[in-house]
Amino acid sequence: MQAAYLLENQEKNRYMHILPADFSRPFLPRNYENTGYINAVFVDGYSCKNAYIATQYPLPQTILDFWNMIYEIKSTVIVLLQDIDFQDSKNPQLWPSTDLEVFGNLQIECQCVKTEDNTIVRELYLRISSEMEEKESLSVNIFQVLNWPVTDNLPSDTSSLLSVLKKIKLSQCKLPITVICLDGATACGIFCAALYLCDRIQSEQEVDIFQAVKCIKVNRPQFISN
Repeated sequence: MQAAYLLENQEKNRYMHILPADFSRPFLPRNYENTGYINAVFVDGYSCKNAYIATQYPLPQTILDFWNMIYEIKSTVIVLLQDIDFQDSKNPQLWPSTDLEVFGNLQIECQCVKTEDNTIVRELYLRISSEMEEKESLSVNIFQVLNWPVTDNLPSDTSSLLSVLKKIKLSQCKLPITVICLDGATACGIFCAALYLCDRIQSEQEVDIFQAVKCIKVNRPQFISN
């Protein structure tokens, strides 16, 4: 956890008791705008290493780091859990307010928004361009699960959670899947464990909740505290 404690990185952590170890976090390209650090961890799935990324909801000073991580790692599915209070100045809106928004040198365009099964699905288009070259674009879907209070372990209606799990499995999306909740642990742990269990059921027709929780807690011990 050495990088998480560096003075220049401390403001990038929501909670100083939920920090990523250096061996488990994504490394961002270092430049004048960032230190290469982000409060996020890779999480192994049942049949694939680093199948998921669990991260805290971005702060105003880390939203550019978040989108750079998504672009660099080529994560095409983002799952946003819990009812984030966007009126709080610490919780900037993750997606463009208009059709197109620029975050640093990254252009993000909102292509489509639809609501189904207590879930808002946003299709975004990411592109980094420079004077020297035009880099490849990335299509990203954000699944925003509604009716999940930050103070609750589960959403008030679990059908939305099950619906998102089903959509992800049917889409056969490219890994890793990025999972977000306010602290990067509480709800993320529930969802990563559910993904792990779905993979095991599909592969072996077996359910082992203890093993699923044990596996995902390796890189983030704060997952599923009770």
